[in-house]
Amino acid sequence: MIAATRPRMRARFTEPDMRLSKKATSLTTGFPLRLSDADLAKLEAVIENAKDEFTSTVLARLRQLRGLVAQMTTLPDARKLPLVEEVKAAAYEIKGLGTMFGYPNLTAVASMLHNYVDTKPRFSRRQAAVVGIHVDLLYVIVAQRLTYLAPSTETELMAALALLVARWP
Repeated sequence: MIAATRPRMRARFTEPDMRLSKKATSLTTGFPLRLSDADLAKLEAVIENAKDEFTSTVLARLRQLRGLVAQMTTLPDARKLPLVEEVKAAAYEIKGLGTMFGYPNLTAVASMLHNYVDTKPRFSRRQAAVVGIHVDLLYVIVAQRLTYLAPSTETELMAALALLVARWP
């Protein structure tokens, strides 16, 4: 009888905000959407300090990709085809390394990059910027050793990349 006279209390579980935008960047910490040279230097320092074969191999390929993207924005269309093939090969290698060393997010992003580049014989400046965003994200994944993301965060990240690719096909 006593329990029936007490008001019923309800508890509700509130999920934490797992969006990548809330976890990866803020006004005071994290990295912006477009990496500056200083941000890139910080990420490369973290990766170099790891000193294992995986990170050194991936870092070499990421540096190569970054250089290729820079060249793609300056060269005329007629000279971009070999660069496109190199970007495709580097993305394919990174995709394999991610699978082999347990970085599924690295594999997924590199796969999206490979598929995006595979459909292009040449690149506009915007399309080169899309490739650059993929490369920057690969840097962050390796530097932060993101072997696992919450499923909702991973879904949101992949949807954002897919939207980016869809807007600049």
